[in-house]
Amino acid sequence: MATAEPRSILQRRPGKSNVLECGVCEDVFGLQGDKVPRLLLCGHTLCHDCLTRLPLHGRAIRCPFDRQMTEIGDSGVWGLKKNFALLELLERLQFGRESPGALLCDVSMDTEKETTVHCDEIEDHLATIYCTVCSTNLCAECAQSTHNTRTLAKHKLVPLHERPREKPMCPLHQTHAIEFACLEESCLCNPLMCYVCKDYGKHQGHKDYGKHQGHKHTLIENDAEQVRVSIIDTLQHVKGFLDEVSDSARRLGNAIQQMEGCSRTVENEHGFTHTEQIHGTAEEAHVHGMAEEVRICIRRYFQGKQTNKQTNRNVLMSPQMHGTAEEVRICICRCMEQQKRLASACAVHGTAEEARVRVRRYFQDLHETLHRQENAALSVVDTHVREKLCSLKQQQEDMAVVVSQVTTICLECEKMLQQDDHKILLAKQEIRSLLDTVRKQQQQFCDLPEQLNMDAGIPLTFTKI
Repeated sequence: MATAEPRSILQRRPGKSNVLECGVCEDVFGLQGDKVPRLLLCGHTLCHDCLTRLPLHGRAIRCPFDRQMTEIGDSGVWGLKKNFALLELLERLQFGRESPGALLCDVSMDTEKETTVHCDEIEDHLATIYCTVCSTNLCAECAQSTHNTRTLAKHKLVPLHERPREKPMCPLHQTHAIEFACLEESCLCNPLMCYVCKDYGKHQGHKDYGKHQGHKHTLIENDAEQVRVSIIDTLQHVKGFLDEVSDSARRLGNAIQQMEGCSRTVENEHGFTHTEQIHGTAEEAHVHGMAEEVRICIRRYFQGKQTNKQTNRNVLMSPQMHGTAEEVRICICRCMEQQKRLASACAVHGTAEEARVRVRRYFQDLHETLHRQENAALSVVDTHVREKLCSLKQQQEDMAVVVSQVTTICLECEKMLQQDDHKILLAKQEIRSLLDTVRKQQQQFCDLPEQLNMDAGIPLTFTKI
């Protein structure tokens, strides 16, 4: 998935700071990747790459400009909010550079002009009717007054929005309308021509595109219709593609929420969504749960081992037993067996007090070992969670960029469908390039399921020692 080329969007001005540049590395921000702008708590914006290089102070990083601290969670700098105002501006600059000339940008202006056409008879009135014979724009009053004779009443009057599109005039032969499009590879950038250009001008010698093979000319209506058909066909497939990407992005968001906050977004049978808390079973030996559940499970596991050791120690150190004679005999036998095992393991010799001291030291060492093992296990879990969150959020950002870019392209292509034939043909190459970009992104998304892992579960297994 292509990212914006920062240097091609903006030109650096030596000696001046640019609001679209990172204040640390002085590189222009990007729409995704290492140069995505992210906000600190103090309000300053740095690129993702520079944020990852800032030293950690516990669970916080310090702003290099005002020294204010910003806390970060398990996901690291990925959890910091992106500066969407800058991203929107960057996206506009990038798309403005890649759009088909100025044609796509003029669509809204052309629509506005069509809604504000003035009457050819009385300029203060807005035209609502068009005469196909007179080729005039008229208001209702003027249309009735100018066409009330028997001869003029035969003229065809149509609503203004149904008037036939006017053919543009040839820039080289201004008295002739553009009627043909050249299909030669060398003429794709400017294929429009009148019959003079076709027969006597720069397109002379290019063959006609008619009933015979090898012809290189066609009517602009036919060529424009083919372009419209290709746009419509692509848009129909793209709508389903956008739904798939949006659904995958939503499921990625749920997986991230489950790992970070033990919650998920659930859709009911009526199509409404709500957030609910998730509770797992941390008592099982094989756990597939969220990060916090796994941490709790690890702590309980090591607490249980400490409790068992403490119980054995209390039994050994307590000479008083209560119960029936049989129960006392059983307890004595168990105590003697435990003392034998402890004696063989610790090789304790000496007075009773020395034995107690050695027992305490032995179990103290066990406690310290368990504590170290617990910290090491929690560290492994935190590292796994951090890496998995980074991967999920990167995939989520990539999908958001794809949805934004494809949606923008689709909207512009839908607007182009309403344009004149000659405008569509002038933008033909750029439209094809945009549609090819959409197809490539669709193909890349189809290859993602093999790499995409949306499971929020963290596999954990305790082995008996």
